[in-house]
Amino acid sequence: GTGVAQTVAVSVTVAAQAAAVKGGPVSVLPLFQDGGGESTAFVLLNPYSSATNASISFAAANGTALRLPIVGQPQQVSWQNVTIPAFGSATVATAGISNPQKQGFAIVQSSDPTKRVQAYAQIDQDVIATAISRTPPLAVPFDATSAATTTLYLYNPAATGTITLNLNIYDTTGATIGTGTIAIPAGQEGVIPMSNTAAVFGGKTGTLYVSGSGTVLALGLRTATDGRISTVMAW
Repeated sequence: GTGVAQTVAVSVTVAAQAAAVKGGPVSVLPLFQDGGGESTAFVLLNPYSSATNASISFAAANGTALRLPIVGQPQQVSWQNVTIPAFGSATVATAGISNPQKQGFAIVQSSDPTKRVQAYAQIDQDVIATAISRTPPLAVPFDATSAATTTLYLYNPAATGTITLNLNIYDTTGATIGTGTIAIPAGQEGVIPMSNTAAVFGGKTGTLYVSGSGTVLALGLRTATDGRISTVMAW
């Protein structure tokens, strides 16, 4: 037989890859946990009279996107978009099944430069507020005389550049017991645990004093001996 060659035109439509909405003011929830008996619910609040498109993105402390098991999602995701009705709220919850446990921070923002979405996280029964914009100096008290731990979270909101901050640790008499620095690249979170197993802090009570130039989003969290979490403001 005689073969017949024929060219058939094929039309392929490629959809644009979905992405987390951006453009609005950024809020940072400094800690989430998933796995090891813990899960986190993120509640996003819309204080405006019109619906607001928003996103929540998950990252490790070094800013790398972190994929989490989210309730209602067929696969793990590193971000999720939501539409929040006027004066309403939306909840995004982790499934609590990560093994090993995953920890990091979450970034919340809307698609509208004029709208800041309010947010908080809840790890089991404990509420985590958004980090607060601070220009150093700032101070955080600590008590590292037991198994309880105070941790300071510092997020660098700059688009580029590294912020370097000076650390001075004082005991309750005001005597210096340690010094150091912390460098936080843009879009990353610096974490300073003040526990009884940490050098300088261990077995002591006092104040961590942070100085330097630039703006950070800061929040302290204290984990009690029973695992409950409470907020320690960075003043």
